[in-house]
Amino acid sequence: MKKILIFTYCLASLVCYSYAQPGKLDSSFGTNGIVITNYPDEYNQYQSSAVLNDDKIVVSSYISGLSTAGILLTRYLPDGTLDITFGNQGFSAFNNMVIGSGLAVQPDGKIVIAGYMPIKGESRTTIAILRFLPDGSPDSSFANNGEYLDNTGRQLYAFDVALQPDGKIIICGRYDKDPDRGILYQMLARFNTDGSPDISFGDNGEKIHYSASTNSYAHVISLQANGKIVTGGIIGIGGSLSDHFYLACYQTDGEPDNAFGINGEVITDFDQNGEFITDITIQPDGKIIAVGAAHSPQWNRIIPYMAVARYNADGSFDESFGAGGKVKVVFDSSSQANSVALQGNGKIVIGGWWSSTTDGRFAIARLSDNGAIDSTFGTNGKTLTDINTPGDQILSLGIQKNGNIVASGQTNGGTISTSNIALARYLGDPSNPRPTIAQIKRWIRNHILHFEDANTNAAYYVIEKSTANNTGFVPVTRITANAATNNYSYTLPEAATQSTYRIKAVNKDNSITYSSPITSSDPAKAGVASFTIYPNPAKNRITVETSGTVQLRLQNSNGRVLLTQMVNGKGSIDISKLPNGIYYVVNTVNGESLKVVKE
Repeated sequence: MKKILIFTYCLASLVCYSYAQPGKLDSSFGTNGIVITNYPDEYNQYQSSAVLNDDKIVVSSYISGLSTAGILLTRYLPDGTLDITFGNQGFSAFNNMVIGSGLAVQPDGKIVIAGYMPIKGESRTTIAILRFLPDGSPDSSFANNGEYLDNTGRQLYAFDVALQPDGKIIICGRYDKDPDRGILYQMLARFNTDGSPDISFGDNGEKIHYSASTNSYAHVISLQANGKIVTGGIIGIGGSLSDHFYLACYQTDGEPDNAFGINGEVITDFDQNGEFITDITIQPDGKIIAVGAAHSPQWNRIIPYMAVARYNADGSFDESFGAGGKVKVVFDSSSQANSVALQGNGKIVIGGWWSSTTDGRFAIARLSDNGAIDSTFGTNGKTLTDINTPGDQILSLGIQKNGNIVASGQTNGGTISTSNIALARYLGDPSNPRPTIAQIKRWIRNHILHFEDANTNAAYYVIEKSTANNTGFVPVTRITANAATNNYSYTLPEAATQSTYRIKAVNKDNSITYSSPITSSDPAKAGVASFTIYPNPAKNRITVETSGTVQLRLQNSNGRVLLTQMVNGKGSIDISKLPNGIYYVVNTVNGESLKVVKE
């Protein structure tokens, strides 16, 4: 009887890990992925929201009715149910006439709202900054019993707010210098943590900026890692053919950053029509993503679309993104982007609205890092959600720790005279996805490579070979993924005594995961259980999963052993006290090692 050598790669430690399609409604949230909240007898609009550190969701909106006008704060548990420990059964309403349009949450859980308030008996508005305790009640230690109002008699609007690492609060908005003539200035202001103006910023805490080109104002604000302030909005106000994307950058003292664009400004034209920025975000590498709308007049037959642009930190276009830094996300009818969020894997999620002559829907799309539509998301990269009719629209996006996407917005309550808070949650990608392929579980003689993979997201596998001590791997063959069986076999090309093999999985989103290597001729390894670790990089702990009992050691890059630990099935290793850097988890039986990055 002929003896056969068999290598068995068991890569099924992720059997229980589900890869549902990103972009689909998450049925575990609310009712089939949707939550609609009606505050009794009130019209609800102008929303902003945030996902908190514990994955709860807080929404700020403006309510108006027969007896009430002001801010409504609503908080939800991670699954979309009202958090009855917040305010009064989940609601905190304030009849203060303030229209809150920007929201930020401090590390201590306090909620900062930026907005504006009509002055009773006058035809003007003034800026309003409010701060609330984590339970939704006003923070009496901030400004005047939780509220700052400008009292200079000017026509001012605050539209967004950002928090500096030192706790200071920066707002952006608009100053109507001459409302009758339509002269509009961009307005920035900075406040100390107690709500008092920070007189070290601009002119006694405020910077009024008139663009050298024409009227402009800031709609959103974000901070670069170096503390510089980036605002996004609109320039050329006065007609749909003259409006364009407008970015501005300021030094930490409020003065324009002349190294950014031209004299601190960047103007972006898409189709020579009405264009404006509704949201911006700054990537970890410093690149700036701006989203909004391009509203073309009907005579040029261009459907209004979601407009996206990405800039380098100095304001120049990122030529690696889309077409020269710009992307047009076009639906089959009119659309507009209102919010942008970054997933942990660098993909870009855009939310807003889609509308026809009779209907309106939540509209969400996802782009890859290079600006291409991510076809693995929703239906060809896009998802439309009909919550009610006709006024559904996403106003704000957030990402929960598991990578799922929370969209906050509003929906007409069946009639044009009512409006409700609407939330929807869409499946996303985990911020720290577990490895697609686990490590080698066991092998016995045969010289046939067998492996299994429970991940249905793989597009194909590449068997790679090294003859140089686990370096210089080269491809041997490519195997197309078969989601129906997830079982694969490959006869090795020769009875090599010194060859090492590994498997590369190429996923549908072009991400790559490797198995650990194994040498083809070492019978002493037969039956040895292997392991996988996640997350990687990690800050405090790494989880270890094995297919049996394994003795592991943690060592630094110099080979010094820091600890030895037995793991049976699943365990964890505490790395919280280690300096940032590269470490290795090593199987003490077969020497198999995995690199882990402590950050």
